[in-house]
Amino acid sequence: IENVTERERLRKQLAEYEKLSALSQLALGAAHEINNPLLGISSYLEILRDEAQDPKNKEEIEVVLENVYRISETIRGLLNFARPTPPQFTKVNFNQLIEDTLSFLSHQPIFRKARIQKILSPSLPQITADLNQIRQVLTNMLINAAQSMPNGGDLTVETSKVKFKEEIQVDIRDTGVGIPPENLKKIFDPFFTTKKSQGTGLGLSISLSYIKNHSGDIFCRSQPGQGTTFSIILPIRQKGRILVKDEEVIS
Repeated sequence: IENVTERERLRKQLAEYEKLSALSQLALGAAHEINNPLLGISSYLEILRDEAQDPKNKEEIEVVLENVYRISETIRGLLNFARPTPPQFTKVNFNQLIEDTLSFLSHQPIFRKARIQKILSPSLPQITADLNQIRQVLTNMLINAAQSMPNGGDLTVETSKVKFKEEIQVDIRDTGVGIPPENLKKIFDPFFTTKKSQGTGLGLSISLSYIKNHSGDIFCRSQPGQGTTFSIILPIRQKGRILVKDEEVIS
C-alpha cells in the first residue's frame, strides 16, 4: 500500500512539473509577442507626452502611459514566472510603497465604490526586498480585493511587525463575495480563476512565486459572503543576499 501511495504521489508530482513546463513555454511565447508592440506604444506615447502643450492632454497621456507601464510590469512578471531571475534587493519603506500603490490604483474604475482604510504601523521597519516584485504583488492583491466587491465595500490594508520574529505582516481584507472552501486550495494554481472572462488565473500564482523568492509566504482566510483576508509574511532582512543599492527606495 505504501509503495502504491508513493508511486501515485510521484506520478501527480511529475504531472504537475509537466504542466508547469508547458505553462512556461506558453508564457514565454505570449510575453514576447505582447512585449514587442507594447514597447512601440510606450515610446510613441512618451513622444506625445513630451510634445504636448496642453496640460490636460499631457495629464491624460500620463494616465495612459501609467497603464502601459503596468501592463509591461505584468508581462515582466509573466516572464519571471516562466524563467525566474534573481530578485534585485534594495531597502524598501513598505508603508510608503502601499501609499503609492493605493494612490495610483484609487483612480481606476473598479476602486471607485471601495472604501479604502489604511492601518499602517508607524514603527514598521524597512525591509530588504525587490521593489518591482513586491509592488506587483500588492497591485495583484488589491485589484483582486476590489474585483470581489463589484457593488462596493470596505478594503482594509494593515501592516504590522510580527511579534518575536524578524518579519513583517501585511493584511489585505475585503468585504466581498468570499471564496468557497473547495476553491481555497486551488487559488494559487496557475490558470485557476473564478472570474471567467475577467481573469487569467496567473495573478496569485505569480504573487506567491515572488513572495517565495523573498523567503516569505501568503495565507488566505475567507468565508463566502463575508469577505477575504490575504496575509503576506516577509522577512525584514534577506540573509546572505547582496543589496543592489544601499540607499532606501520608497517607490
